[in-house]
Amino acid sequence: MPRIGLHPDEAVSTPGLYVNRTVRELIEQLPLIERELEKSGVSLDADAGLLWAAAVGATQRMWRNTTLEDWHAGSSGLPDGEMMRANAATVRLAHELLASESPWEVVAAAVTDPERRLPDGRALVECVDLDLADLRLSAEVAGELLAEVEANAGRRAARVLAACPTLWSGGDWHGMPTWPRRVNEFCRAVQHPEDSHWSVQALEDVGPRPKEISDIDELRRVLLAGPDRMTAEAADWCVRAGIRHVRLDR
Repeated sequence: MPRIGLHPDEAVSTPGLYVNRTVRELIEQLPLIERELEKSGVSLDADAGLLWAAAVGATQRMWRNTTLEDWHAGSSGLPDGEMMRANAATVRLAHELLASESPWEVVAAAVTDPERRLPDGRALVECVDLDLADLRLSAEVAGELLAEVEANAGRRAARVLAACPTLWSGGDWHGMPTWPRRVNEFCRAVQHPEDSHWSVQALEDVGPRPKEISDIDELRRVLLAGPDRMTAEAADWCVRAGIRHVRLDR
C-alpha cells in the first residue's frame, strides 16, 4: 500500500500525531485514502459503512493508540478481554456521536471523559496509573485536526480521514466489514476441535466456554452484537481462544 498520511511510521507520538502533515496535504491525500479504504472493504457509498469506519478510526486516534497502550501493557491496566470490551464500547460511543453529527471535539471529550464508565464498571478517573491528562490531550489534538479538515473540506472528508487508521490498525474490529466473517470463522473453529486454528493451542486447553456462550448460536449472536455486549468472562474466553488470530484467507 502506498504511504499515506497519518501512518504510524510517520506519526508515532501524540500530541505530535500529525507532524509533517498540513491540513492541505491531508486533504490532497483523501482520494488515495478513499481508494485504500474501498480495497479494504469499506463501502464509501453507504453512509453506514463509512460511519463505522470513521468511528473505529477515531477510536484508534483518540483512545487505543495513545498512552492507553502503555497502561494496558502495565500491571494495573486492563486485561485483554476487558480491553476488547472497552475498545468496542468506545467505538460504539464514537459511532453514536458521529451519527448525531456531534463535532469532533465533542467526540474526543466524550471518549476520554473522566466519568465515562468502562464495561468493567470503573470510571476512567478511577483507573490507577492511567495518565488521563495525556490521554485527553491526545484525543483533543486529534479532534481539532479532524474538525479543521471538516471546516475546509466537509464532513465526509473528515470521516474519510478519521477512518484512515483502520488501514493498519483496528481494521478487523466490530463495526468493520471483516468482523462478521471473523465471527463466523471463529465459531466454525469452536465447533471443530481439529481445525488448524487450534494448532498452537488445543481447544480443550482453553477451557470450557462460560455458560452464557455455551450455545454456539448465542456465541455468534453476542459477538456480532459487539464485544462490549459480552460478559467479562465470555470476552476473556474468546481472547484466550484466539479470536484475534482467526485466519480469514481461506
